[in-house]
Amino acid sequence: LGRAAELAPNAPPVFGSLGVAYQLMGDEDAARAAYETAIELGSRDPEDFFNLGTVHLSAQRTEQAITQFLTTTQMNPDHQRAFANLGLLYGRSTEYEKAIPPLERAIALDPDDAESVSELVYALGVTGQAEDAAALAESFLRAHPEAGDLYDQIAFAWMRGGQPEKAIAAAD
Repeated sequence: LGRAAELAPNAPPVFGSLGVAYQLMGDEDAARAAYETAIELGSRDPEDFFNLGTVHLSAQRTEQAITQFLTTTQMNPDHQRAFANLGLLYGRSTEYEKAIPPLERAIALDPDDAESVSELVYALGVTGQAEDAAALAESFLRAHPEAGDLYDQIAFAWMRGGQPEKAIAAAD
């Protein structure tokens, strides 16, 4: 791929593929540079933006990661992982209201995404939507009984909602 980049220095797909190779090898700096080059050369491939976002996510550059994931979702409104990562990052930044819509979209695109469900249940609980949080978690648990860690999230949501009896029942 390095040789291909030398032979085709204006080909965004070559640099996007090179970024993937570097990322798989664990060279995040080289991966970032390759993705940025692909984008600077005019790439319109959402995966180049998404992959650059994952490099920023890995390096804990939250704002840069959010920017790339937002761009990805604008380019591809069905990019489930970009929505999931947006919700995760907004939640980790304590912007729970902003986390809810992308998490809802991620779950709509992949109803079996346990991580996004857990993040959404938490965000709903934090924002005072205990009923919605519990309903989502209970619905998911009916289809995925192995996701028992959601009971902790339900208990949290009920505590935030001022209903300790329901929190205790969920914890039990």
